[in-house]
Amino acid sequence: MKILIISENIPKPDFSSGDKRFLGILKILASKHDVTFCIPNHQPWLIPQENKKYIDHIESLNVKFLPYNNSLYEKTIVEESYDLGFFEFFWIAEKYMIPFIKHQPGAVVIVDSVDLHFAREETQHKLGQISRRKVSHTKRRELSVYHLADITIAVSNQDYNRLAEKENVGNVSLIANIVPGVERTTWKRDPNLLFIGCYAWPPNVDGMLWFTAEIWPLIHEKRKDAKLLIVGSLPPDEIKNLSNIEGIQVTGRVPETEPYLASASVSIAPLRYGGGMKGKVNEALAYGLPVVSTSIGAQGFEAKDGEEMFIADHPGEFAGAVLKLLNDSGLQYKMGLAGQKLNEKICSPEVIEKTIDDMLDKSNSLQKQLKSRKRAKFIRKVKINNVLQKYYWRFLGD
Repeated sequence: MKILIISENIPKPDFSSGDKRFLGILKILASKHDVTFCIPNHQPWLIPQENKKYIDHIESLNVKFLPYNNSLYEKTIVEESYDLGFFEFFWIAEKYMIPFIKHQPGAVVIVDSVDLHFAREETQHKLGQISRRKVSHTKRRELSVYHLADITIAVSNQDYNRLAEKENVGNVSLIANIVPGVERTTWKRDPNLLFIGCYAWPPNVDGMLWFTAEIWPLIHEKRKDAKLLIVGSLPPDEIKNLSNIEGIQVTGRVPETEPYLASASVSIAPLRYGGGMKGKVNEALAYGLPVVSTSIGAQGFEAKDGEEMFIADHPGEFAGAVLKLLNDSGLQYKMGLAGQKLNEKICSPEVIEKTIDDMLDKSNSLQKQLKSRKRAKFIRKVKINNVLQKYYWRFLGD
């Protein structure tokens, strides 16, 4: 198939787990298909010299990378013919999907949700951080895009069920994070807790501030030798200042997370809002590192509490689960291996490759239907007009 990938950013696997997943999908697609990567409009943060290594990596996967050019997207979709348009995030599709459909009426449109943004905002609203109006606004925009697309990708079972069953979105595919397993090499480890995340993502900041205020004192009271390592890129001052608390170290961005994953005793995911599948949990499970998570952090794994990970939403219960693991190296090892098997079952490259192949088989059938219909272009036009009408009334209402 000839595939055009549309994104507003270059995947940087050393910055976020979402970018690792995106790059993994690119790699699988390019191994079997003719793939072009396009950034429709030049973004001010895409400084060529700073992104050269990431572009080189993409091109090494046999992906054609179109240079930044404000008019190149329009020129490409007018002059080339594609079987499939793949849009990363709903707001990218919101901007660029309609001209793609206009010029590529026989192509299948896939939108990768990455996570359901309105579902994440619903959990954020429950904490009183955003208004219900903001959630409703995002939901209208997001669902309009998914209803127009031919296939929508969800990253977790929760998101899949929400779209397919509750929101009546057709042709939903489930593509989880792509994280290969790594052999666990050591038995007994230092009593280090590990949190890895990109702190440009607000749920990570909120989770760390909540954990250090409500849970860490309960752990540190019982285990003075325990350390909390806060690892990841772009920490704001409120995260950097956590280093002033006894037992806590903020590293900022590190070249590799492997040394931390290979030596910590427990990985924590104290997230109070969010959606999709959390890459930090994937990565810990892949290394055989036992995880203590909130129910939000555990989304997408369907893990057995107490066997494959500990799941706790109350500070006292969360602290108790961490202490239980710190005090029992045998339990650390046993739960780490159980979690590793769970990750391999749902997130190994082999499993995800099969899922992507099935999705493309589905898209191939959809494309044949589109090409066989004499009125396919008209049908698409009606769908587009319906979506635009929703936006019109939405803006009137706002």
